[in-house]
Amino acid sequence: RSALTPKRACAVGATATPLKKVRLDGSGSALQSLLLQLQGEPAVGRVEPFQLGDAVRHVAKADGGRLERLVVQAGAPPFYYEPHEGSTFRSLCRIIVGQQLAGSAVKAIWLKFIAALGGDVAAVTPEHVLQQNLLELQAKVGLSGAKARTIADLAAHYVRGDLSDAVLLSPSLSGAARAAKLQAVKGIGPWSVNMFSMFVLQLPDTFPTGDLGVRNGIGKAFGLRGSGKGGALDEKKDAAKLQAAFAPYSPYRSVASWYMWRVCETPSFMEDDAWCADLWPPPTALSRAPIDEDAGHWLALPLAFVLPTSHIAEQQHKQLEPLYDIAEPAGRAPDVEYVDIAAQEARRASHVARSAAYILRA
Repeated sequence: RSALTPKRACAVGATATPLKKVRLDGSGSALQSLLLQLQGEPAVGRVEPFQLGDAVRHVAKADGGRLERLVVQAGAPPFYYEPHEGSTFRSLCRIIVGQQLAGSAVKAIWLKFIAALGGDVAAVTPEHVLQQNLLELQAKVGLSGAKARTIADLAAHYVRGDLSDAVLLSPSLSGAARAAKLQAVKGIGPWSVNMFSMFVLQLPDTFPTGDLGVRNGIGKAFGLRGSGKGGALDEKKDAAKLQAAFAPYSPYRSVASWYMWRVCETPSFMEDDAWCADLWPPPTALSRAPIDEDAGHWLALPLAFVLPTSHIAEQQHKQLEPLYDIAEPAGRAPDVEYVDIAAQEARRASHVARSAAYILRA
């Protein structure tokens, strides 16, 4: 789905591993089928490369196979194979915009942010941001004053050279040192650092306990009750309980965390369809693009991310397309109310189904 060249691509019509029907019953044979499809895939991770198949196997088998059925049903996390060549500054701006907001609202504000800077995501640079009138930018975009000041401070750190792609992507920089550099920006805290580590750097062992979706997933998957309202797990009061539950999944807690979002059928913050507009064109553009222009990007996903039963994939794709046409009328920012309504159904179909449908058509 990107104009950028994917890290890998499957040639249309190639005789790669064919689609197979996999019984989604959590059985060993179903898991083995998933793992076989991940064999031979390139390593993932921008800073600490690792094999996604190893991570998926570990998460499925750890703690007596507690999550095996979930792993088989959800498949492998697709974001690891999506293009990630966007700048760290733009990614961090997007994370700041999304603090304490639902995905649909984040998407609308992010698109307004790009529009306020001239409508070109390439203009989202530290220098250009610092040239803006902060109050005017805040009013145009709908940002809170705190977020506007955080983005401005982030830009200043980049201009001074305290932060850069080279600094943040350096393998020699420890996780603690990277977190300290990021949290030196006023308004960036542990949650933002974790989202950056998990989705932008693709570090394998990030555990975002500050994310409500992850905690809710742990509560359901592990049958845990916490100190929060209604028995919800609290990040601080139930810290020991959260760490104990997830200890068996180290050193791949990032992958295990992704499955916790799947437990609640909730998209993780960074999985909103336009989370990083420098990588993703609007979905309406995709749905109207000829298959021969778009297929190459969809085929960059390994077959392990394709829903195993073809007719289900086609049905889900048919459900998804009209929802995005409703949610994102061409030529204007998406209406938040419509996006919220559409997202509830669209997420059940999932963008993995779209990948499957495009591959099947190709």
